[in-house]
Amino acid sequence: MFRFLSPVLLTALGLGLALPAWAAGPVFLFGSDLKGQLSNQIQNPQSPPAGLLHLKDQILAQRAQGPTLWLDGGESLEGSPLSQELGEQSPFVALFLSLKPDVVVPGERDLAHLKLPLPWTAANLTLEGQPLVPPYRVFERAGKKIVVLGLIHSASSLWRTLPPGWKIEEPLESARHWVPLLRAQEHPDRLVLVLHAGRYEDRDQEAAQLLKTKPPLGAQAIGEQVPGIDLILHGHDGWLYPKGPNLAYAGTTALAGGGSLGRGMLALDWEEKGWSLRQLAPRPLPLEAVKAAFPPAFLELWSRPLGWRIRKSSKVKLAACLNSLAALAVKQPGAFGSALPEVYLKGSRFGLLYYAQLYDWFPFPDGVQTLALSKRDLSLLARPAAPFGRRKANPARRVFLSLSSPLDLSLDPWLVSGSDQERRYKILLSDYHLRGGSGILPMLFLPAQPEVGGKPLRTWVSLYLQSHQPLPPSCTMLEPAGPEAYQMRPRPKQVRLAKKPKSPGKGAGKRTSTKPAESREKS
Repeated sequence: MFRFLSPVLLTALGLGLALPAWAAGPVFLFGSDLKGQLSNQIQNPQSPPAGLLHLKDQILAQRAQGPTLWLDGGESLEGSPLSQELGEQSPFVALFLSLKPDVVVPGERDLAHLKLPLPWTAANLTLEGQPLVPPYRVFERAGKKIVVLGLIHSASSLWRTLPPGWKIEEPLESARHWVPLLRAQEHPDRLVLVLHAGRYEDRDQEAAQLLKTKPPLGAQAIGEQVPGIDLILHGHDGWLYPKGPNLAYAGTTALAGGGSLGRGMLALDWEEKGWSLRQLAPRPLPLEAVKAAFPPAFLELWSRPLGWRIRKSSKVKLAACLNSLAALAVKQPGAFGSALPEVYLKGSRFGLLYYAQLYDWFPFPDGVQTLALSKRDLSLLARPAAPFGRRKANPARRVFLSLSSPLDLSLDPWLVSGSDQERRYKILLSDYHLRGGSGILPMLFLPAQPEVGGKPLRTWVSLYLQSHQPLPPSCTMLEPAGPEAYQMRPRPKQVRLAKKPKSPGKGAGKRTSTKPAESREKS
């Protein structure tokens, strides 16, 4: 067994020295949902640094200090603009492979990349009843035996269509099977579950119920109902917790969340007294060093001028313009209209318009498809119902409905019948809605599962803007800008759209105490 001990630990044992803090076990590094984020400084230089490039030195330094296990909670390869443009050729993938994580649990968007040489681990991902990747991994660190079990939530169909023969079993049932089996067979000193599933209910809960599948949750339930797990590290919901030194618990099982987009990582020290927790913050890097890590072709695309200038406007007006612009960009001959996701704005860059801005407006890679819908379907899209017991509909189910001619959709959808129900209208919908991620798909009366794919919505908008065709009437804040305008002014900075400060009321200002000085000192 001594071949597994580090030289530092052997020396300490031989000389009778005090053991270092990590002698009770290795340090567990955990992060999740990196989404292919190399660095956010190209897109938003004023934001706090985030991304794998800013965490690399932290990972290497921790490994140099002593025995370490780097566990990744999944959803690591897709999502960022860099990953959407370059796929597996992204420098993020090269860096991720070179850093050699010890365990990677696939997220729903990682399922298309299982051929990459990564330590994929998932016990409930099967192909014709057999595990598609190793269900667990065994490590010897600092003389301790650690077993890491991997599980993924079973609602991946909300985002990706599984290949034929693939199946994802319910993680709670898989944990009930695997945990006692591993305890009996492997006799580990610590059994750690890395889970790609959230902890609490989120906006995907309703969509999963409508599709008759389990929601992408499980961390809390598994911790409470499956004994024998020492630590659950989970991702998917984007929470980086706990913030303080103490772990959260579900029953007697410790819980921690891995955050998202490389905004930080957790370092969990396995000490004799129990777990101790540290957060590793991304380190700032010079902007030139960040740019050097990106391919020149991507930087050129990122700063491509689109030939328009944005005048200052409110979020409401700009969002109305973008909704109408997207509907106009995807318009096709013979189509009656479109029902696309509403644009949600956190901020906007006023000034010259570049390709990078389209990722702020249309961040997802979903394409659009043409479907034949009835008047009942259109009424359901126009007025999405709220979940039982709630007053408002899920924001993800709201669509911007644009029709080529007026159509009365005021009638209750369930009262539509006869010729109105039989007639079909060609409507363009986004892939996100057709996969069911918003809960819209189960509402529609479709004969079969529609196909998805094609050009992303932002590509449609980019091509339309560069063609300089007429804009919607609501886009009064957009005006043409020639090449000379881009040569004179650099790319503008990110500006948050904030509300106007309220005017101070009567008596506003600095409060002063009416107590005497002596009483103020005593209090």
